[in-house]
Amino acid sequence: MEWVEASGKSLPEAKEIAVDLLGVAEDDAEFVLLSEPKAGLFGRLRGEARVKARVRPVAPPPKRGRRQRPDRGRAGGDRSGSSGSKSRSGSGSQRRGERGDQSEPRGNGSRARSQASTADVTRAEGPGDNGSAPIGSGPERTAATGSGATQAGRGRRSRGANRGAVSNGAKQERQGSGQKSGDSEDTMEESLTLEQQGEAASEFVAGLVREFGLDATVTYTEIDEDTVQVAATGDDLGFLVGPRGATLAAVQDLTRTFVQRQSENRTDRILVDVGGYREKRSAALRRFAEGIVHEVKSSGEERALEPMSPADRKVVHDAVNEIEGVETRSDGTEPSRYVVIQPST
Repeated sequence: MEWVEASGKSLPEAKEIAVDLLGVAEDDAEFVLLSEPKAGLFGRLRGEARVKARVRPVAPPPKRGRRQRPDRGRAGGDRSGSSGSKSRSGSGSQRRGERGDQSEPRGNGSRARSQASTADVTRAEGPGDNGSAPIGSGPERTAATGSGATQAGRGRRSRGANRGAVSNGAKQERQGSGQKSGDSEDTMEESLTLEQQGEAASEFVAGLVREFGLDATVTYTEIDEDTVQVAATGDDLGFLVGPRGATLAAVQDLTRTFVQRQSENRTDRILVDVGGYREKRSAALRRFAEGIVHEVKSSGEERALEPMSPADRKVVHDAVNEIEGVETRSDGTEPSRYVVIQPST
């Protein structure tokens, strides 16, 4: 993700502007301080705070290696007769009924066991309707029209990432029941390419659409070198959008999590759109922002908009910044953060 620069009267204000430009929450961004305001006379500050920021790369936690079983130690004594006591063997025999001078207790023999649990996202499969295979059920992947978009969801792709088992010279095998050999350690997967991430994300969305009993075509497009967008198009998909895009935001988070599970390393930015909602929402926001700009220019007073998501605020910032004589800022705290349009100073 490319870096963006922002400036403000204070460091927090500069950070707020930066995250609005990125369209993410502050916790999802990383910052580099370029300059700070300097103290002047009477405690006044001179200059502005400048930062540069980008979307923080997301990396899932590394898998833990399997813990080795501790050796069971046993004391060096023999158990004697019915008394249950242990005595040390020596050069001479001990009398019957007597205990040795020194006896060592037997180790408790308890084992330390470690168990790691992982959340696996499984994709259920169902039969197609009217004799046709549903999305994501066939053995092939069909190309779709568009700039680099491909039809996804026709079967699971064969992933070319090599898996290496790290063990004491033993080869790790995956059993039919899903269990691993006891002496081998967890495998480490290589990071997925942007194309592989797009395929995995589109497969997940296609399976989700199918499980809801909907009919849609799922494709993915590489927007830039580190961003891929998965789009589901069809009829009656409003259920997956939800009020003001709330359900769509949840679907996008689930898709990102699924792709992150497929790779040990960080993943790129993954966007999900259903029924062209994001494009329609962006166009509507731009028209709305242009109308507010006209009012601000006429009255000379600032206008505060309703609370918006980081992505919607970014659309408003971009639209207003293209117009001379006005500027924007963000106020409030998440999830009630909003944009203020004001005359340029």
